[in-house]
Amino acid sequence: MKLLKRLAAFTVALGLVFVGNEFYREHRVSNHMGEVHFGMSKDQVQVLLGGPSYIVGCAYWALAMPDCAEVFTYRDAFAPLLPAYHVIVFDKSGRVISTARLVSP
Repeated sequence: MKLLKRLAAFTVALGLVFVGNEFYREHRVSNHMGEVHFGMSKDQVQVLLGGPSYIVGCAYWALAMPDCAEVFTYRDAFAPLLPAYHVIVFDKSGRVISTARLVSP
């Protein structure tokens, strides 16, 4: 019985840490996204926002940008349940060429 209570408490604590981390990451990205500008390097973006949720090719977001080479995607805390993403588009030299906030209806 004691073990079961400890296990339940540990599970709840772990869940709170996970949710707290997601909200912190989303807050960091939302607050600093406006500081990302044309020509920044991938390293500069990651120092500012942290690592992306995923890195994808331009075709993933159906971006018709001739210079697009790679896209950093930062998902919101509840994506894909409530799909909203910040995307940063890089050219072949690894420099920012565009940013966007994508929200699905």
